[in-house]
Amino acid sequence: MTPQIISHYRILKRLGAGGMGEVFLAEDMRLDRKVAIKCIREVAVESEQARKRLIREAKAAATLDHPNICTIHEIGEEDQLAFLVMQYVEGETLSLRLDRDPPNLQQSVEIAVQIAKALNEAHFHGIVHRDIKPQNIIITPSGLVKVLDFGLAKLLWSGPVDSLVDTETLLTETGVAVGTVNYMSPEQARGEHVDARSDLFALGALLYKCVTGRSAFSGKNTIEVGAQIIHVTPTRPSQLNPAVPPELDSIILKALEKKIVHRYQSAEEVLTDLSEFQRTYSGAGYSSLPQSEVVTRHLPKSGGSGLVDRFRGVVGRRTVLAVALPIATIFVILLGLLNWPAGAHQPAAGAMRSYEKGAEALREGAYYQASKALLGAVELDHNFALAHARLAEAYAEMDYMAKAKEELLLAQTLDRKALSEQDRGYLKAISAVVLRDFPTAIETYLSLVQQASDQEKSSILFDLGRTYEKSDNLDKAIETYLEVTQRDSQSAGAFLRMGVLYGRKGESKNAETAFNRADELYEQWSNNEGQSEVLYQRGILLKATGKPSEAREKLDKSLGMARAASNIYQEIRVLLPLSDASWNEGNSAKAKQYASDAIQLAQNNDLRNLATNGLIDLGYAFMSRGELEESGKYLNQALVFAEADKSALGTARSMLALGNLSLQLDNANEAIRCLTEARRFYQEAGYRRQTSTCMLLLSRANRMKGEYAASVEVSQQQLNLSTELNDLSQIAAAHSNIGYVLGIEQEQYAEGLIHMDESYKLNESLGDTLGVAYDLMLRGRLLWPLGRYDEARDALKRAFTIANQPDGSYKPVLAWVNLANAQMYLSESRFAEASKESEKARELSRDRYKELAIEAQLTLGLAQALSSQPRAGKKLCEEALSNARKTSSPRLLSKSLSALAEVMLKTGDAKDALNNAAQAQALAERSGLQESDWRAWLIAARASQTIGSPSTLEFARRAEGRLSSFVQQWTPESRRLYLNRADVKSSRKQIDQMVGSRK
Repeated sequence: MTPQIISHYRILKRLGAGGMGEVFLAEDMRLDRKVAIKCIREVAVESEQARKRLIREAKAAATLDHPNICTIHEIGEEDQLAFLVMQYVEGETLSLRLDRDPPNLQQSVEIAVQIAKALNEAHFHGIVHRDIKPQNIIITPSGLVKVLDFGLAKLLWSGPVDSLVDTETLLTETGVAVGTVNYMSPEQARGEHVDARSDLFALGALLYKCVTGRSAFSGKNTIEVGAQIIHVTPTRPSQLNPAVPPELDSIILKALEKKIVHRYQSAEEVLTDLSEFQRTYSGAGYSSLPQSEVVTRHLPKSGGSGLVDRFRGVVGRRTVLAVALPIATIFVILLGLLNWPAGAHQPAAGAMRSYEKGAEALREGAYYQASKALLGAVELDHNFALAHARLAEAYAEMDYMAKAKEELLLAQTLDRKALSEQDRGYLKAISAVVLRDFPTAIETYLSLVQQASDQEKSSILFDLGRTYEKSDNLDKAIETYLEVTQRDSQSAGAFLRMGVLYGRKGESKNAETAFNRADELYEQWSNNEGQSEVLYQRGILLKATGKPSEAREKLDKSLGMARAASNIYQEIRVLLPLSDASWNEGNSAKAKQYASDAIQLAQNNDLRNLATNGLIDLGYAFMSRGELEESGKYLNQALVFAEADKSALGTARSMLALGNLSLQLDNANEAIRCLTEARRFYQEAGYRRQTSTCMLLLSRANRMKGEYAASVEVSQQQLNLSTELNDLSQIAAAHSNIGYVLGIEQEQYAEGLIHMDESYKLNESLGDTLGVAYDLMLRGRLLWPLGRYDEARDALKRAFTIANQPDGSYKPVLAWVNLANAQMYLSESRFAEASKESEKARELSRDRYKELAIEAQLTLGLAQALSSQPRAGKKLCEEALSNARKTSSPRLLSKSLSALAEVMLKTGDAKDALNNAAQAQALAERSGLQESDWRAWLIAARASQTIGSPSTLEFARRAEGRLSSFVQQWTPESRRLYLNRADVKSSRKQIDQMVGSRK
């Protein structure tokens, strides 16, 4: 017996029963709304199986959000009762409508259009309904159609491990056929694999029923109906209802094709034809006559068999439950035996040649060429399952995931018994790669290698190497490619991939050797596409290692070869890094031309994914030049393209770039929003390298907000991940970020320096010139506060030498070097030099690097005030404080308050100086900034002494104690060097004078 209250839902009345249990109208007592609750039938024999089916239904349907799909609110379990909470839809089932007042032709087509829209949405998300029937369709009083009950749905794309298993068992569970027999597809009736096209067959059967008043397939029992579905072509609808136009006949009969390949291939195709039919016949007389008058005057209503009637429920008065009978099971088994294929499918010779050409292009990274060849293969032989799978792989590489999944579905639906054991293994491995289930793919390829002949091993090993590469296991990938070259010394593709991976690992010499061998082989075979790819990959490596002019030379050659070969895909790929290189060289006109050429080519040739990437690259280029508004325009356009194409990868890349832009705009909250969304996709989809990049930027966003613990935590996660990946560049970035947070933001100079030293060593080994320049600059900023002036000046001088380039891409490094020099001079009371260096830093950072500009202004203000211009210095510090308040940096705000307090002492404003010093100290203490803390106490003590406050001694002792605590954690040598700094010695002398004793 069902309880009256389930969780926070009050049961109001029973609505009926379905194949899984009972349905009730209930009241959501929290949100004060009506809902429908489906509970597992209490007397169900296989209650655990039903409960699992219910959970599966919820997971599938809850991912869908569409006006024509009944919304799933919640799944729960209470007192061993599993239940599903759904949107309550007022209206009647199509089953009841057909009995009461059948829709006319216009209404029937409109109902089918809305159902097709619901299926199109579900199929896009990899969900097959498998039980489309009138009882599962509700029509609201306003005419809105809602598809109910995804109780038989199965997630095809829910996860990389289970999805392949799911696609093999879409129809049967424990050998029992599932679905309502009159609307089953032939493949359902035979107990075969079911995909989205089975739903389209059911839609055709439902529309047939609507326009004729009769089921497309009938019989005395389930077996007879099943036999008709498999063997009998239904009568044309127009023969049963003369009002049906020939175009509608064609649509319905195409949906009811026995062979899947002759049927509609997608709900979108059905929608297109139905919509065109509606436009053609809009306002025509066919819609004016009620269906009941057209059909029922000539034809008796078809009735169900007594067997089915015994299973009728009460939802909509005539809801037919899904039937699963032992005799139906026997029928399915017998049909399966009768239809067992004589042997493995042999692809047509032309199709096999195109397949081999496509597979080779895939291995060499020529994905566009691969897709063209493989498309030719499936056009020549539609039953070539491996060609469909390889085409899915090519589409996935180009970020056409909707197309990839469609091809993968086609590959999965073709008769697997017609494949050899090796081909079934290949199909499993390729499918796992497309779905990014790399462990399964690797395991399968390893098994294939063991079973293969020596002649076959090289190609399988190449595919295994690509899988290792995709899973970011670079060492195993290189090892596997190396084995390929040992077996086949002519494998240019393997040498090419080794060159790319050695480059990513920072092993430039090995990369050059591999590239040279690949180029020799391609030249030997007059393979211009291969030579162009080698030049492209060399250019990318040179660009990444800070050699823009050499990179440009290689990329220019690659572009020329791509154009000569009319290789549009390659041409676009080369234009994008050429645009970036031109930006770095300061040639903005050329950069924009390259980028716009790439985007235009991509759009003209239906390569929207490359257009999206081009817009993102252009956005990054403007970002690097500080033209942030322009950057935002291109990045937002990229996001629009990606979302319109339903490209999850393109959307994630756009969000990653927009998160980066938000950091440049000092909008930490927006950055975190964008980066969190991008990270979620990358992490769930297994893009570990991109996940690492998101973590790096998220750490910086948290740092910007002053949430230092969160920043270090995310950086530590990134460090762990990049260590797993053995990505030295990302490891360096993680160390750099941790060093910055600890050393710069939290004034833990010694601790920060340890991480900066690690970053410097790694970037130097990688030959990353820009990375080395940043590391040297940051090391200098951490060395001088420790009193290690000579080392600091040496590091800063080297950073300046590297960064002093005409292209301007190193400008922030130059600005920070100038600032560090200014701060050192200030600590030594060399005010003229400090002013000069501060001015340089201000000029380089103006309108671009806000925090740097604030620090430069503070340093200049102090230098002026402490020399001979206190009023001018005060004005500068007041402006800097005003700007610091707009940031989220507690260190910067505390330093600004202290600097202004220091200057106010020079201008005779001791009372205001005390107030600012007190604010600076409170902020420093709260944020754990120990150096800023003791300095603020000292300024407060001096201000108190000036106004004759009795608090002077207390404040001086606080300064003394905090200074002692600050240096106590260091080594004796570090402590000695710090305390011997000129400014620190002067401060200690002031403290001693106020305290009256020398410690």
